[in-house]
Amino acid sequence: MMFFFYIPKLIVVFFSINAAASDNSVVKAIDPSDMKSRIDLRNEYRENQDGGYTNYLVPRFEYAISKSFSVRLETPFITSAASNSSIRDTDAGYGDTRLEGRYRLYRSDNWRAVLGIGGKFKTADEETLGTGKDSMVISLLGFGKIGGFLGFPYIEHVTDVTGYSDRDPISFSVIKPMFMKILRDKKYVFVDPAFIVDHENSDRLGLNLELEFGRLFSKRLMAYIKPGAGVHGDKMHQIFDWNIETGFRYFFR
Repeated sequence: MMFFFYIPKLIVVFFSINAAASDNSVVKAIDPSDMKSRIDLRNEYRENQDGGYTNYLVPRFEYAISKSFSVRLETPFITSAASNSSIRDTDAGYGDTRLEGRYRLYRSDNWRAVLGIGGKFKTADEETLGTGKDSMVISLLGFGKIGGFLGFPYIEHVTDVTGYSDRDPISFSVIKPMFMKILRDKKYVFVDPAFIVDHENSDRLGLNLELEFGRLFSKRLMAYIKPGAGVHGDKMHQIFDWNIETGFRYFFR
């Protein structure tokens, strides 16, 4: 499985973190290894490569069973139109549900790692709003300091397990060498490149690049705006033309 090929390369980029050199309140809020019960709400508008568009309104609920284990649920509401559709032909409804357990594999003063295991389920109201497949999702997230930045190396593999036979099979990996720079007044900029390797199509490589600008308004509330563009990967459905996302995160502790 291609996913496991990348794990050794991911681990070598886990670096030490020096929280004293950053705004401690921001670091504490975004530390992925310190599980927190939280609610996220984001709205993402995507212009697709074929000229159509897709809008995702995604509430995410996360419940921290302990400081090292949490359960996360996403239930997206999707509005979608193909390039040749009028407003009356637009499809809208719930998409595929994602349920995931997250476990802190390791945490020290130097680096942290979080393992995620879960699935995406074919709960979409309309055929055009979902994959028609039940898929397994495995992810590994790191957290460390790289120079004056906070690094979030991330890798995820998605593969279908069951579903409708007439729908396209799913097997792809997402590799994200993400990093954040904390600014003054609890503001930050977050660079989020996503390399997508489509194993069902001869390991084709695509790249989306997004930049997140946000602020921590209190120890519980963070809000952001996140524009992006597809950089590489013509005719890959995971690659958009451009997008804009806004959202907030509310932490219960």
